[in-house]
Amino acid sequence: MSFSATLNKKKLRQVLLLCVLAFLTPALACDSAPPTTTGRSVIRLTDSFKRAEKSVDSGRLPLERVLGRSTKKLEGEDRPVIRQHPAGTLRYRLRIPRDAVLRFGYCMAPHTWKKSPDGIRFHLRARRIGSRGSRATKPMTLFSAALDPMNRSAHRRVFEQRVDLARLGGEMWELVFNLSHGPDNNVNWDTGYWVDPRIEYPAGEIEVPAGNPARP
Repeated sequence: MSFSATLNKKKLRQVLLLCVLAFLTPALACDSAPPTTTGRSVIRLTDSFKRAEKSVDSGRLPLERVLGRSTKKLEGEDRPVIRQHPAGTLRYRLRIPRDAVLRFGYCMAPHTWKKSPDGIRFHLRARRIGSRGSRATKPMTLFSAALDPMNRSAHRRVFEQRVDLARLGGEMWELVFNLSHGPDNNVNWDTGYWVDPRIEYPAGEIEVPAGNPARP
């Protein structure tokens, strides 16, 4: 075989290899979850709702009446929400990624805006989890806000919130979501929405799915 024929075969193999790589590269890129356009990964707590720990503080109401996950049209946009009544408590256990932030919207359910006499207050707390799965610290308040849309028309909308979780990064925590009744302690029409709660963190950090794994 001549030298030129050997060279042509080498070039042909190189061309074929480049064609194969060009074909496979898009497929390989789709196998891994890409970061958001901001270069950050996201844990959506609505996606982990089934794994979260749920409890009812009052035996008079069934669980499905006080806690639920659905999609609601809010301000013209379909958004995932966690529906909650003050009688229910929702807990997520997860390792908080480093440099993470929690973003969410919150509002009272629109059908209650002109019916709830004294509104509700939203509470978000965090409690560190010990090595054996026990709650190791007293809960700290990360967020608290009151809404009274019946008496304050400015409260008839979705409020957007950002909570810095950097001080919790790298450890196991329990995030506790609950509501309380208004100042008159009226229990009627007290339904609130946590709108698309999500934890954003730098791409490349290891994600631990939000939920409540079995304790060791």
